[in-house]
Amino acid sequence: MKPKLGFLPLFAACAAFVMSCTEEEPKAPTELAIVPSVTELSFDAAVFGSESFTVSTDAESWDAVSETEWINIDKSDAGFTVSCSVNTSYDDRSGVVTVTSGDASPVNINVLQRGLQIYMGGNENGIAAYWHNGQKELIGTGNATYINDMYVDGSGNIYVVGRAGFGTYFCGFYWNSNSGWQDIIGLLDAENAVNVSAVAVDESTGDIYYSAYEGWTNEDWSQTWVAYTVKNFVEMDQLTEDGVSQAGDVAFYDGDLYTVMSGDKVGYMKNGDFTALDMLGEGIYPSDMYIHDGDVYIGGWYLAEAGGEYIYAPCYWVNGKAVNVSSEEYAQIYCIYVDEEGNIWLGGSVGSGLDRAAAYWKNGEKTLLTDVNNACLSGIFARDGVVIAAGFERGDTGNTVLKYWVNGEETAVTDGTMDSYCEVMYVR
Repeated sequence: MKPKLGFLPLFAACAAFVMSCTEEEPKAPTELAIVPSVTELSFDAAVFGSESFTVSTDAESWDAVSETEWINIDKSDAGFTVSCSVNTSYDDRSGVVTVTSGDASPVNINVLQRGLQIYMGGNENGIAAYWHNGQKELIGTGNATYINDMYVDGSGNIYVVGRAGFGTYFCGFYWNSNSGWQDIIGLLDAENAVNVSAVAVDESTGDIYYSAYEGWTNEDWSQTWVAYTVKNFVEMDQLTEDGVSQAGDVAFYDGDLYTVMSGDKVGYMKNGDFTALDMLGEGIYPSDMYIHDGDVYIGGWYLAEAGGEYIYAPCYWVNGKAVNVSSEEYAQIYCIYVDEEGNIWLGGSVGSGLDRAAAYWKNGEKTLLTDVNNACLSGIFARDGVVIAAGFERGDTGNTVLKYWVNGEETAVTDGTMDSYCEVMYVR
């Protein structure tokens, strides 16, 4: 028998040769990128905000997740969108979104959400003031100064307008958290009375808009009130020429300026073009306005006959078309809001005179927040099942107390030592 020792090394060499010829090339690591390439996001506590990303990878799949329950991630084939649920705490909070794909290094996005910011504008004992998360800031220079409206931009700058003075002898004012107080006198005649009704800001340009009406007494003792809007305090757009007209709430949305009108002309202006509001009952009274997806929502009330007497009945308008909330109950709407799902929220009071309760309506369904105790809502906000409202109610001392409610839970802002009234709420 021939020895086989020489055969084994030859076989092993051939096997080794075959293995070296068939071995795969090293696999390149997975590529992963997101656009925009950011590592930090910041959101307000309440106002809806989102950031969308496109995912680029050569792997078969990718994922974006967060272990933080208040961070919402909406995924599609091309990418994902990050948003946050409402933060009802005053404290900031943070979390992380992690994007993964194959064996690529994960991409982490740090998410910061600011604490809840509630601003309430009004007056305390006849002096203009606002409250930020319960902390008071007096801005009035004396008695008989009243805030009508306020706006808070994304950087926390505060814009306030109103009037100062008694009876028919008053002027308007503007106040900014950076520049302070500024009297607004008549643009048609410096001696005329002026009331600045509302303020809006184009945050993309910094342009400031306010609505106002200016008036005087004629020789026959009749009065004339002229309505207008003003851009950056110098560019006036006169909306009426004579008669008795008032410019009310103002809003800037998607490059367009909207203004509520009352008096001789009842409706709203969009860039100077007038749309009348449908008539209800024997007189209509618009108050607050909100623009949602380009549609114009205006809350208010109308004069109705019920049970042989006249009452103010709640209503609202959508692009000028009237919607009756109730024709049987005395109620007035002072604020309106439309949430991301299209639900319509109204806030105001139920009952006449001082015998009224604070209430809000969701799509016409009423919720009372107080007993009949000279109470009223002047601001309403809702999102993700969270309802925030602000207003006032008579306290144990007999004076009115500023309050806000989060999902019905009441917080008193003032102690009732002096009368305090809330005219507007702003939430971020």
